[in-house]
Amino acid sequence: MKKNLVLAFLLIQISIISAQSNDIGSGIALSVNGVSNNYLDLGDVFNDLNFPLTVEAWVNPTSWTPGGYSPIIATDNVGVGGSYFGFWFRFNSSGKLIFEIGDGSGSGGSDRRGKVTTSAVALNKWTHVAVVATSITDIKFYFNGVLQLSSSTDGGASNTSIVHSGYPAIIGGHITPTTQHNFTGQIDEVRIWDTVKTESDLRDNLCLKTNPISPYLIGYWSFNESYGDPFTINLSEPTDTAYIVGSVTKVTSGAPIGDAVDYLYTTDYSGLNLTLNSAGGDKMKINKIGNNPHGVHLYRVDSSPYSTIGLINHPNYYFGVFTADGATSAKYNSNYIYSFTNGVITPINEELATVFQRVDGSVTTWTDFLATLSIPNSSLVKKNCIGRGEYILNIPIANEMKAETTPELEVFPNPCIDYVITKSLSSVNPIVVSDIHGKIIKHFTDVAIGEFITLDLSMLPAGNYFISQQVNGKNITSKIIKQ
Repeated sequence: MKKNLVLAFLLIQISIISAQSNDIGSGIALSVNGVSNNYLDLGDVFNDLNFPLTVEAWVNPTSWTPGGYSPIIATDNVGVGGSYFGFWFRFNSSGKLIFEIGDGSGSGGSDRRGKVTTSAVALNKWTHVAVVATSITDIKFYFNGVLQLSSSTDGGASNTSIVHSGYPAIIGGHITPTTQHNFTGQIDEVRIWDTVKTESDLRDNLCLKTNPISPYLIGYWSFNESYGDPFTINLSEPTDTAYIVGSVTKVTSGAPIGDAVDYLYTTDYSGLNLTLNSAGGDKMKINKIGNNPHGVHLYRVDSSPYSTIGLINHPNYYFGVFTADGATSAKYNSNYIYSFTNGVITPINEELATVFQRVDGSVTTWTDFLATLSIPNSSLVKKNCIGRGEYILNIPIANEMKAETTPELEVFPNPCIDYVITKSLSSVNPIVVSDIHGKIIKHFTDVAIGEFITLDLSMLPAGNYFISQQVNGKNITSKIIKQ
C-alpha cells in the first residue's frame, strides 16, 4: 500500500511538472532529435499564402545532416513519391540557409527553385534567422538582423507563385518526394508574416516578445503552453493546434527574448551606449562596446526567472545582453544602477549587493558576476564582459539572517547631504560620529532603544564618516557618505 501511495505521488508530481507553462523570457523551445518521423504537425494550413512573405525563427542547431537537410519549417509535405509543393525553409549539410518553392508537377530539380545563403549558421549557438521574399526572384536572408549574401539554388522550376496541396505543414522536418529530412537541435519563436518585414522591423523584434494579434502575423509558435503536452498552439488569429509526432520534446529555451529592448547596429560604437530602465527603478547600462559586433541588444524580462537556483533576494525582473557578433565575440562594460525602491536594496544590506549572471534561460543556476560595488554611485560595474549573458541583482544572504547575527545601525539616506536618520540600539550609550581617522566629531546622548534619531551633519565637509554606538560592550559601526 505504501509503495502504491509513493508511486501515485510521483506520478502526480510528474504530471504537475509536465503541465507547467513557462512564458518567462523565451520560455519553452521545441527540441528535435534529427530522427525520421519526429516533428511538429501543423495540419493543412496556409493554402492561400503567397508572396510577399516573411518567415523567422530562433534556432540552436546541434548538428547538420550529412548529405541531407535540416528543416525549420516546410509546408505542403506530400511525402515520398509525390511532387514538390509549397515552400521550405531549411539548412543544407554545411549550415547554409535555403528558401525554395515547388511547382507541384514533379520531384526533380527542375520542379523547385529558390536561393541559398553564402554564409553558414554556427552550431550550438542561438541564432535568429529570417527570410523576406517579395517574389521568388527577390529573396533576402538575415542572420541576427544582418543581411546575408545569397545565390540561386540548383533548382530549375519556372513557377513564380507558391503552389499548394492538401497536405500538412510541419516544423522541424520536411518530407520531400524522395526522403524525409529532420532538424537536430532546438527551435523557438517561429513566426510567419504575409508581408515584407524590413531590416529595421526584424531588428526591432529580434529580442522582443511578439503580440499574437499583430497585423499580418498568420503563424506564431512560442511553444510556451507547457513542457509535457503533446501539442502547441498557433497564437496568431485565428488560432489552431499543432501536434507532436514522435519523440519531439519541449525544453527551457535559451533564446534571448524579453519584454523590452534597446539595441544598436553600427560600424563605430565609440561613445555609444545602451540603457534600459525598470519598474523598480533599477537600470542596466552597456557601454565601451568593442570587437566590432554587427549589433548589440539589451533586453529586460519583466518577471522573476523561471529558475532561481543560486539567488536569495532579487527583484522580479532581470536584464539580458545579446550580441550579433562579427569575427570575434563582442565585449562591453556593464553597469547595473540599483534603486532603493526595487524592494530588495536597503541601507542595511546595500554593502552585500551583487549581480548574478547566467548565459541564457536554459541555464538553471545563477552565479556571482563579480561586479564591483560602488555605494556612492549605487552601481555594480563589470568591465570587459564577453558575449551574451543575463543579469539580475541579488543579495546573497537573507536580510533576517544578517539581522539575527549582527546588530546594525540603520542609516538613511546614504549618501546624504545635510541630515541622516539612524535607529538607536541603546538607551545608555551615545551615538557617535567620527571621521576616517577615528576622531570623534559629534555625539548624541539623548537616545532610546528603537528610537529614530535625526543627525545634523550640515556643518561637516563632504567625505566619508562613521557612525557608531556601543551595544553589550561591542562597538557597532556603519559607514556614511556625505555629499
